[in-house]
Amino acid sequence: MNRFWKIVRKVGYFLSAAALIGWLVLLSSIISAPLIPDPSANRTVEFNNHGTIHYITPEQDFLLRRVFPCLLVIFFLCAGISFRSKLLRQGGY
Repeated sequence: MNRFWKIVRKVGYFLSAAALIGWLVLLSSIISAPLIPDPSANRTVEFNNHGTIHYITPEQDFLLRRVFPCLLVIFFLCAGISFRSKLLRQGGY
């Protein structure tokens, strides 16, 4: 059973790192998005960035509002599993 938790923890670390890198790449592309709609580039979805409206693609909107929140939940679950496994090794509950 101990080996299972080690694998889960390593997968969690990998997913956490992937989520963080993906989040940074996505935010850098959103910040540089145009301030006016560009239908030829499919930048038609409004995104409010601290009072500035940027126009992003539907794919970026999907990543921003659906995929990365799921990865954030996975990140916190894996952090909890890691903390719990450390408690179990130290004799905690």
